[in-house]
Amino acid sequence: MTPLLINISRLCEAGFVAAILVFAGVVALSTAAEAPTVSPENRAAHSAGEGM
Repeated sequence: MTPLLINISRLCEAGFVAAILVFAGVVALSTAAEAPTVSPENRAAHSAGEGM
């Protein structure tokens, strides 16, 4: 029973690390996708208050 618990804890640990990596990847992708969208049109729309 003890090796099974150790394996489960290792799986949970790996899943936790994978979830952190996926979350970091999604955050990086969203920021990378948002960065080029600050174009002159969007900047003008934001200054005009239409981007809200």
